[in-house]
Amino acid sequence: MIPQTQTQSRPRRRAVLIGLGAFAAGMFGSRNAHAASMQPDGAAPKTGDAHRDAVAPAGLSRAALYEEDPADANGKRYGGVAQWTRDTHADAAHMLETAIRASIAIPEHELVVTWTMRRNQDKTLPASHTIEMVFKLPPNSPYGIGNVPGVLMKTSERARGAPLKGNAVRVIAGYFLVGLSVVDAEREANMAMLKEREWIDVPIVYDSGRRAILAFAKGASGRRVFAEVFAAWDGPPRPAPPDERGVIK
Repeated sequence: MIPQTQTQSRPRRRAVLIGLGAFAAGMFGSRNAHAASMQPDGAAPKTGDAHRDAVAPAGLSRAALYEEDPADANGKRYGGVAQWTRDTHADAAHMLETAIRASIAIPEHELVVTWTMRRNQDKTLPASHTIEMVFKLPPNSPYGIGNVPGVLMKTSERARGAPLKGNAVRVIAGYFLVGLSVVDAEREANMAMLKEREWIDVPIVYDSGRRAILAFAKGASGRRVFAEVFAAWDGPPRPAPPDERGVIK
């Protein structure tokens, strides 16, 4: 099962990493240009909150990386942003398929993560939906990603998250896949949390054994993408439109 998934994912993974290049370069190149930015569209922290982000570009949602720190019981927090998009493409049967995608940047670590949720169309894979997570770090980074054990949903940045039911696997270095449960009760609970909760947690175990949590908000743009994609999943299937040459994409 895993080798087949790995083979099928390589072209898409390469395209994801190439597409993130400009996004990452823009974030890392402007990390000190906060004065010209605007507040992100995620719910703002309360005034005086010690974990408050200063500013972020308009149209983006808040994100943060929390890391264990042997010298500080509270750990360390690194601010970032998330960009939500709707990914529409043709599946193997030339039908239109839609996915939810978040591109998350943590400038201080030069870390970019893509989080993509798809409706599962592979009948051999026991999953209602899949969540792909691709981590991109600079070559000299000391933060190798050893494991991502799952995905959690929560109501606010500092709330305790509840895990989505499913199985998580490491496909290749930097690429992790979660298959969400097909058991009816668990599937319903997963879908309710995905639709209703504002924040997503991705627990991380570094190669060194240290732990971290990547947290990111839907914000206005994420809520809109979730609503549009879930509506498309609930609607009737549609054939993919041909490109300008008349070829089905």
